[in-house]
Amino acid sequence: LRKHIAAGWASCPLTQLGCIRVMANARYPNPRPAAQIAHRLMAATRTEQHEFWNADVDPLGGNQLDWSRILSTKHTTDVYLLTLAVARGGRLVTFDQHIPAHAVVGARDAHLIVLGRETQQSA
Repeated sequence: LRKHIAAGWASCPLTQLGCIRVMANARYPNPRPAAQIAHRLMAATRTEQHEFWNADVDPLGGNQLDWSRILSTKHTTDVYLLTLAVARGGRLVTFDQHIPAHAVVGARDAHLIVLGRETQQSA
């Protein structure tokens, strides 16, 4: 984030709630109460580098997703977030190396950044 903060970052309801859910989970390293995480996240989203994206892309009402290419239910949220990034001209940054980017119509390499890999996942 520090390396790319000048380009800005975005969040949506799904990513914000997911952050709170994961970081408040007792199995998370050094978990915190949900209220504390929400407070810190609110502060982070009030910076000039942050942009809020409504989760308003309809996953069923258009041709943005090729559902025949999504072979696992565990990828449904990931491909939705990638679809949102493509629609907004942004990038999805993730640790997940198995997102089926080819399921998102119009997704290119630049739309998906997989951390921990030297190359971006092909779209």
